[in-house]
Amino acid sequence: MVDNVTVGSDGSLRVSITESNYRRCQITTRFGSTDSLKIRGFFDPSYSTGASFPRVDGPRSVSARQGQVFSVPVSGTGFDSATMQAIVLGGWCDTFKKCVIPTNAITSRSSSTATIPVVLNQSGYYTLYLFNRNSGMSSNGIRISVR
Repeated sequence: MVDNVTVGSDGSLRVSITESNYRRCQITTRFGSTDSLKIRGFFDPSYSTGASFPRVDGPRSVSARQGQVFSVPVSGTGFDSATMQAIVLGGWCDTFKKCVIPTNAITSRSSSTATIPVVLNQSGYYTLYLFNRNSGMSSNGIRISVR
């Protein structure tokens, strides 16, 4: 069971899980990244019931050049075209706690698509999320590599 998920300054996830039988006949709690915890093929039941919105289906990652404007064509489910924002975490954006791309800058907005203009001035790794302001819900992330 996932107890808590936090987003690091580099856009990485730190997860707290409680599980049975990691150590034989015991219930244990572990902390770390999904890679360090060797979490593979996990299932979020709220996705299949449609309760987890917004959800980004693609792309999973993009690459860009430092200081140049690029567009991220996003597809998924549950986007609120009237109030969606894009939020970038990681690298330079963490100097200001986050970088926000306002609703009016996002084009091709619908409940399942959006085109997000982004410019990042430092190389590194970032994570882009869609955020529905009305519901206060944020999507899964898109990894951005800037060189």
